[in-house]
Amino acid sequence: MLRRKLALYTLLYTAGITAGFFMFERSRTIEAACFCAAVIAAVFLTDQGSHAGAFPCNDSRSSRNNMYPGKHLNLNKEAVDRQKTILAIVFLAGFLMFAFRSVSYNSAMTYVHDKNYIRGRVVSATVKNEKLQLIVRNREAGPAKVLVTLDEKAIERSGQISGFMTGENLLQRSECSAIWMSPRQNEYTTTGLSAQQDGHIENRISDSSGSYKYIGMMVEARGEYADLSQAEDPGCFDYALYMKSKGVTIRFKAYILEVTDNNASVFTKARCFLYSTRESFLSRFSADTQGFMRGVIFGDKSGIDEDLLEEFNINSTGHILAVSGLHIGFLYGLLRFMTARKRTLPVSALIIAVILLYGEMTMWSPATVRACIVMTISLFSTHLRRRSDLLTSLSMAAFLILAYQPYQLFSSGFQLSFMALSGIAFLTGPVSSVTGEALAVMLAVQIGTLPVIAYSYCRINPLSILINVPVILLASVLVPLCILMLMMEASFGRVPASGIKLAELISQAVIDVNHILGLGGSFSLKTAGPGTAVMIMIYVIVFGLASEWTRVMLLRKDVKAVLRQGILLLMPVAMLFSCLYDTISDDEIVFVSVGQGDCVHIRAEGHNALIDGGGQAVQGNSGQAENGRSKQGYNIGKSILMPYLLHGGADAVEIALVTHLHADHYKGIEELAEVFPVGAIGIPADYRASLTDGHFASSSHKTSDSSSHKTSDSSCEKPEKGVASNSEKRWASNPEMKVFYIGPYTRIDISDDVSIEVIWPVEVSDEPIAADDPNEHNTVYMIHYKKIKIMVTGDLLEEDEQEMIEYYQGTDTLECDILKIAHHGSKSSSSEAFLDAAHPEIAVIQCGRNNFYGHPHKQTLDRLEKRGIQVFRTDLSGAIGIDIYGDRISVDLFRAKEL
Repeated sequence: MLRRKLALYTLLYTAGITAGFFMFERSRTIEAACFCAAVIAAVFLTDQGSHAGAFPCNDSRSSRNNMYPGKHLNLNKEAVDRQKTILAIVFLAGFLMFAFRSVSYNSAMTYVHDKNYIRGRVVSATVKNEKLQLIVRNREAGPAKVLVTLDEKAIERSGQISGFMTGENLLQRSECSAIWMSPRQNEYTTTGLSAQQDGHIENRISDSSGSYKYIGMMVEARGEYADLSQAEDPGCFDYALYMKSKGVTIRFKAYILEVTDNNASVFTKARCFLYSTRESFLSRFSADTQGFMRGVIFGDKSGIDEDLLEEFNINSTGHILAVSGLHIGFLYGLLRFMTARKRTLPVSALIIAVILLYGEMTMWSPATVRACIVMTISLFSTHLRRRSDLLTSLSMAAFLILAYQPYQLFSSGFQLSFMALSGIAFLTGPVSSVTGEALAVMLAVQIGTLPVIAYSYCRINPLSILINVPVILLASVLVPLCILMLMMEASFGRVPASGIKLAELISQAVIDVNHILGLGGSFSLKTAGPGTAVMIMIYVIVFGLASEWTRVMLLRKDVKAVLRQGILLLMPVAMLFSCLYDTISDDEIVFVSVGQGDCVHIRAEGHNALIDGGGQAVQGNSGQAENGRSKQGYNIGKSILMPYLLHGGADAVEIALVTHLHADHYKGIEELAEVFPVGAIGIPADYRASLTDGHFASSSHKTSDSSSHKTSDSSCEKPEKGVASNSEKRWASNPEMKVFYIGPYTRIDISDDVSIEVIWPVEVSDEPIAADDPNEHNTVYMIHYKKIKIMVTGDLLEEDEQEMIEYYQGTDTLECDILKIAHHGSKSSSSEAFLDAAHPEIAVIQCGRNNFYGHPHKQTLDRLEKRGIQVFRTDLSGAIGIDIYGDRISVDLFRAKEL
């Protein structure tokens, strides 16, 4: 009974957190209230025999019913009512816990937002993308922690500074720190790096090998607040939510960073010893192997080559690079072998202590916490003479983790970890009757994690089970070997060179086997995955049918009870559809938020077309740079456009058009074409000479005439055959894609009543234009969607606007219902005369949040406001959807609550 109680309590507590999430994090109050009502109704309408902890009355009828299989016991109604009340209270507790966290986090953000100063003690330190990142606990911020960043590029800009103050190396816990003036901010900056007396920087912020020595220090930082970037489009990664699952809600860009107290507690010193042991051990491996070993042993993937990491993720073998139950199981097996399989209390305590020390070295990922809790419960249950099973331990682990940090529920790491173990707990029995127990466990893990993988990573690999078998076998040798050598490092400070060499050979074997069996990712399928509500419904149905209660009811042949309970469970899930409904997913026109860039998505009768694709994360655009990638290396096509399209159900883009060859307009399409089917790319004819310099494939491609769209071009010349570009070589695997020229008056029919027309320029330039021209050769498109007209202006300049007005004078060509404001709202575009000629009802401005250029300009906003034009901005609302009903328009915002 206790096992069933814990599972039910955890389920209801999770449902309470979910309700709190939609009410406080997503501002869907009405939908969340309906979900709460559905959960409470399901609890109190549930049949008496379905409640854990209910027991029969002491009367004669109970005894008689025991003799007849298929009959229900006469349960104690008072006990059942009490159990229902407890479940409702647990649900309310989950809701209140999330509400408390959300309110406290928002209060902390408000506090820091109003200040340029922060002081607190460092709880963790890492280096990523040449940035020193400190997680600081600040009293004024309450339970929220602050991510303090110091960028090496700001340090490099400072150069040699007079009056440079130095002490001993800060990484060696000096009492004073290196400080110098930053010319850009005109303030002092402290690096925490060792420095020479002449002011030259001796070390660079390049790795995390010594960053752990910041832990426990009291630091003061001066700088500016920078919010953590939320998801801007459906299906895209939400960095802010991910950081909240770690308890971090605030980002602080430091221009001054000074250590004020180096007196660390005994506990902090012990942590630093563990981290120093870890780094000392990793330093014994070759430079080519260190990054991979760091991932395999400690779950830190920051040093692994991106292509290698992508290959493991594609093959669904990336779990060996994240410390999980697999690693803890290897460690447990090694410790059991070393202790001669004794089951005494001191031995169990020793095993748990070693596991906890290893967990500390791995920085406590959700999978590590879960594995340690499950292992601890399993070991101590023997000494307490209590029965322990996987579902009991798993439920307890989930409840404890979510009680401390409810935001963990929305972390993909937490979801994958617990769904894998839930699959084993629920599905191993039913599957083993067909396949045998050994194979059943692996199948249960794959079935349990498949929906989460499909939803979170937009791909599934049918060969993952076959690939995992040899990879896990090799890892079962590599991980215990490395952990054994790690123990030697901690105890004696020495590791045999032969062991290091053997570990490197096995690690290379893991990489090679994973590469060979992956077959170049040819069997990895891109998929939009199920929606969140559908995914939850799948889990409810699969785990519900495989549960012990359902099996008992079916043995009793009480099918009605199963159906009745199933309907009650699906009531809350049905309410989740309203909470999770994405209004943009079925909109006909979507202005995709791609940071400081343009991208318009057109849907028409199952066809998908793009105009521009963004692609340049510029300085100051926080929405593109905070999720673990550098601004210059951020891949818009892979990280934003592909997941957005897959989430919306698109399996290909039939045609993608470019307004002009500036990186913030074309580059995202180029990047998308490398990872996603793009049928044809249309380039303005003025840029035909630029197609051989690496921007797009060579002009040997012919104009597309596929059935999904028809192109008519009355004035564009056929290009001559050119030299193959870099892009053409990259797209050699996609022979179906074509590149064609777009000339004046080109009209592209997407469907019978949807088309895209070129309205500017009206003639092809006599001389080829370079890609870096100052926007003079920008193409303007008019989208005709049934009776609605949407003008897409790219980076149109005021001079061209005037020429368009003069050329089309006396016609209604420029009139439109929706105007994409040119040049991200710059004051050099959207003149008063042009706005009067276009006369739109709605204006959309596509620009990056906190962008370096200060777009949109106040003059532009004033001109729009003066004419009563409704203005929507991607920097405030994320993606903007246009729902078209005949001649009526409805605007949907991805983020209804503007920042």
